[in-house]
Amino acid sequence: MEYKVFIDTNIILDIFLKREPFFEDSRQVVLELGGNNFVPYLSSSSITDIYYICRKAGLPR
Repeated sequence: MEYKVFIDTNIILDIFLKREPFFEDSRQVVLELGGNNFVPYLSSSSITDIYYICRKAGLPR
């Protein structure tokens, strides 16, 4: 059985921007989703928000 899991924008931002003290916990969440019967979901607005915030923070495309 597959489980649908909604990934919050902040989880992704914690990883991309290495925001402490949440980085390691967020990383573990994503790693747990990788090998198990989980299907991760993001909202469409999360994708644009993540892009915008990462660009503002100076990350390359």
